[in-house]
Amino acid sequence: MQLQSIPRRALAALTAAACLAVSTAPASADAQTDVVTEPQWRWRGNAPHSSIEPAIHAAYRLVDIEVESASPLRFSAVSVRNTGDYAKTWWWYYGQTTTQVSQRMSQHNARLIDVEPYETTSGVRYAILLVRNTGSDYAPTHGWVRNYSFSQVVDWRNNNPGRRMIDIQPHQFNGQLRYTFIWVQNTGALFKPWGLYMNTTPAFLSNQLAANNTRLIDLEVHDDTERYTGITVPNDGNAWYWFNNVRSSEVQETIGQYASRPIDLQRYRTTSGAIRYAMVVRRNEND
Repeated sequence: MQLQSIPRRALAALTAAACLAVSTAPASADAQTDVVTEPQWRWRGNAPHSSIEPAIHAAYRLVDIEVESASPLRFSAVSVRNTGDYAKTWWWYYGQTTTQVSQRMSQHNARLIDVEPYETTSGVRYAILLVRNTGSDYAPTHGWVRNYSFSQVVDWRNNNPGRRMIDIQPHQFNGQLRYTFIWVQNTGALFKPWGLYMNTTPAFLSNQLAANNTRLIDLEVHDDTERYTGITVPNDGNAWYWFNNVRSSEVQETIGQYASRPIDLQRYRTTSGAIRYAMVVRRNEND
């Protein structure tokens, strides 16, 4: 099934955006976004860390986090049961400095799969998800880049053909729009075509997904602007969907209607001040 990337609400008029084209060669598997066997999963929206920990204690693993506010510190989070095809050795931390993030990676022989910068009275801090860099998750080279401008991200992409982004976060830094992102090696057996769309409208993003037969693995909404940044890979033949402008009361219902599990979930405020959710979901094998 191809054209699954269709928001279910009317979208704004098309405006200019930056994009980087992708090809459609076969992709290597990644359990965060590619596996479609049926897992048990949970989600929380705008929750303190104390509301997220019970799932972890019940053997669930976080696969996506979003920092919704820094004071008080609150998250949106998606988790899956950490068994079978989804089993990994993993960690999550918040309140980390730049130095501490690097220390955690070294301490656990791990690589980042999600990074969330947020501003505090003590400076920028990070919430992170890591997986052990071994076995099917092994990437010979990997890393992260902080506080890049739009043009710096484009230059990085052009100058690093052997690297692929897997997560990007637009955020404010000293009053300017910046991007922090995670990358992995993208050569040899690890190669996967990928695309990047930055600070664009949902209409433009939807058109590009359909035109290139690609799917989202990461979706971010810019605060209070309803503009989007996303990372794409080629469609793999398994159904997927993305939605925006979803009310909190509709999140569970929408996911259930499409017999799916969320791989990316973000709470945001619209330009009119309404609270909505954007999400990317993959259909489970067992409907």
